[in-house]
Amino acid sequence: MKFGDYTTQMESSLPRRFATAAARTTAMPTPTLNDLTILDTTPGTVEFWDGTAWRPTLQAKMGYVELTTTQTGFITTPSDVTGSLFQFNAVANRKYQIQAAIQVQKITTAGYVVAQVTDNSNNAIVAVAVDVGVNGFATMSLFRQSTFTAGQVTLKLRLFCSAGTVNTAANQPVVVFCVNDVGP
Repeated sequence: MKFGDYTTQMESSLPRRFATAAARTTAMPTPTLNDLTILDTTPGTVEFWDGTAWRPTLQAKMGYVELTTTQTGFITTPSDVTGSLFQFNAVANRKYQIQAAIQVQKITTAGYVVAQVTDNSNNAIVAVAVDVGVNGFATMSLFRQSTFTAGQVTLKLRLFCSAGTVNTAANQPVVVFCVNDVGP
């Protein structure tokens, strides 16, 4: 193989950078299957040509929240866990893995503690309930794979209990919440 052959092979395996999708279309009017590009308008997202359209490659972590401050006074009405809200741009029909772990302490009246991951309209995407005694502790884990419509997605954690009050526990970290892109 000659030097020029290596250069051509390397160019075809590296993403090409463009300012916009329009600039990419002008420079590559007939892309080849599996061509790779990066747009300045979507930093960090490598896209590939699937023969019909440009699609994002596996993007791994989309959002991550780690909270270390105890939050108090969650009661029977679902309330947002302060600081747990985050947003990302979803690709239609792509799978996203949602994971959360929250440590709680039941302060008064034994009963169920419920943790939820919801959208911005408070529609539950995944929830878990645990029975906790007075002054008891629990680590609650939530996991789900979901698809979303294309565009901005807002997710947050909410917490409530069946009776009395519950706090996030004073351990470090109190909450870990992340979303990963797991592919088509």
